[in-house]
Amino acid sequence: MKHLIPLHKRIEARIAMALLALAAVFVAVTAWVSYLEHLPDARDTASRQALQIARTMNYAVETVASRSALERFVLTVAASPRIRAIALASADGERIVAGSRLAWRDRSARELADTPVGPSLTRPLPEDDVTLWRPQRSEAVAISRLRITDPVSAVARSLVGGRVVVVLDASDVIARARNDALADGAWLAGAVSAFTLLIFLLVRRQVMRPINRIYHALKAQQFGESRHAAPETGSPEIRALARTVNDFLDLHHRVDRYRRVFQDLPVAVARIRLAGGRLRIEANPASRERLGVDMAGITDLRTLQALFVNDNQRRALTRALREHGLVQGREVLIAPGPDAPQRWIAVTARLALEDGKTVIDVIAEDITVRKEAMQRLNAERDRLRDIADSIPGAVYEYRLMPDGSERFPFVSDGLRTLLGLSPEERTDDPGTLWSRILPEDLDQMRAATRHANIGTPSEWHAEFRVRTDHGVRWLFGHAIPANDPGPGQLFRGVLIDITERKELEARLDRAARHDALTGALNRAGFEPLLEHAMATARRYDRPLSLLMADLDHFKAVNDRYGHEMGDRVLAHFARIVSDRLRNSDTLVRWGGEEFIVLLPETDPDGGWRIAEALRQTVAASTSPTGEAVTVSIGVATLRPDDTVKSLIRRADAGAYRAKRGGRNRVGGPFSGTTATQSAAR
Repeated sequence: MKHLIPLHKRIEARIAMALLALAAVFVAVTAWVSYLEHLPDARDTASRQALQIARTMNYAVETVASRSALERFVLTVAASPRIRAIALASADGERIVAGSRLAWRDRSARELADTPVGPSLTRPLPEDDVTLWRPQRSEAVAISRLRITDPVSAVARSLVGGRVVVVLDASDVIARARNDALADGAWLAGAVSAFTLLIFLLVRRQVMRPINRIYHALKAQQFGESRHAAPETGSPEIRALARTVNDFLDLHHRVDRYRRVFQDLPVAVARIRLAGGRLRIEANPASRERLGVDMAGITDLRTLQALFVNDNQRRALTRALREHGLVQGREVLIAPGPDAPQRWIAVTARLALEDGKTVIDVIAEDITVRKEAMQRLNAERDRLRDIADSIPGAVYEYRLMPDGSERFPFVSDGLRTLLGLSPEERTDDPGTLWSRILPEDLDQMRAATRHANIGTPSEWHAEFRVRTDHGVRWLFGHAIPANDPGPGQLFRGVLIDITERKELEARLDRAARHDALTGALNRAGFEPLLEHAMATARRYDRPLSLLMADLDHFKAVNDRYGHEMGDRVLAHFARIVSDRLRNSDTLVRWGGEEFIVLLPETDPDGGWRIAEALRQTVAASTSPTGEAVTVSIGVATLRPDDTVKSLIRRADAGAYRAKRGGRNRVGGPFSGTTATQSAAR
């Protein structure tokens, strides 16, 4: 029995070595993972520092007084040992205005291609700030567009639209990341070593010692010192192992029990043996009940093949068995007999060779009920999809995940029509829809989505515009939250094209605020505009003038030529006046032959000059009647105590005075004003 002690020691040594190896691998992997986790943070820190220095350069350029002052500032900043290079280039990249090397001054970017800043000077300048990482040299590079809004010197003006490049030495932050990883590894190594030692001592006490006692007992039984394989005495572990050995004596009883279980399985289980074209099939009794076939009664291959309704299914099953030796869950249709209903079965089979003969072990489950249910379900699904695709617009399911990501579990083909998508473009990604929404509507859409998910999910609805190959379209979206066991929140809704409705609303809105004959603003549209203009003028202490124009002898035109010609004269007047006005001015048809002109940023003298110019333009034109048309114009300028009515009333009074003064005049707040007087002003 002396060899038992060395055996016991060898097992302990192997267990200890295995535990130590596992601990070492775990510590090494954990330290490496820790380093990989610290490394991105270190890179981000270096990139942010480089970008901050680049932005500091931007501020300095905007306020610097001279080029020499700028160069001194750059050299002072670049004196830091962590900064490897700084360069400020003009907008065209053809000249280095300042840099951390005096030799770079006034050199082009191409000449500095081999310097640390060279590659960053020649690449296209982006709109936003960019940071790059050079792992070979542990450098962080920041490229920033110089956004100089108020340059105070010539050198600042030369750098407007240019760029600043900062190259930062990141070796220290990388070293800190490596040291942090080593510290994590050292701490973990101590913890794992202590844990490994504890496990080893526990295994030695709870496993090795009981095994050693059982081994002694087994050797004693081998020499006939006990009638059992192991004595059922001692510790619980020894008794359990001894009972396990003794249970082998009852193995044939358990085999009988397994056979009975095999026979009572709720699925058909069979073993098919092929030899010389003959079959021998052993099957459990359930095969006849489950499949309607007496498998044990089949003795030839042709009878077995005749069970398959579809020859293609039979050939595919046979080919898969020959090629792979295993088939799992293959669904086939069989006909148990001429009068028996056909059945769908799921076949799992394994092909093997035993003593040179082919053996196929088969498990067959009757899935007819499940298959028919799936067919009905698929038919219903196809019907619902056809209904969804036939609905104008798009029907969809939208899921917002807990991590903020989103997707469309279902979307009808109507989305392709709404957005004009090609067959290759994905519709299950909400980003396809987001990317086509106009930027001015995107924030509103996302705000509506967030609002629908705050607290208890609520209904979502929004009107927004999307850009398609056929132009901009208006869409209306409406969705309601659904109770769903999946992660996040599920919404079900529709998207409808409301472009025609929006265009109709726009036309109705314009018709409500504009005169149909002249296209000028009407009273309903003008009064809110005038209130806003007066408030703006008072808030910023700016002048504002108003003209009241009344066509002279217009009633005579209607009486002589008819109202249709009168309408043409009004339209002619509105057109020539609009052509002479500024973009900021507004023409209003106040009523009948009366028109108002709103003149922002116009003082009294300016109002008189514009009124006189309009009067002369109208008098010099030829109306649709072939005769000259004249106009009397009243001028009023905003006063501190004016209201909308008082301002219009004073302009109307000026037009009235111009009428009384002989027409074809510009009238002001005092009587007797003539065209000559207004021109003199």
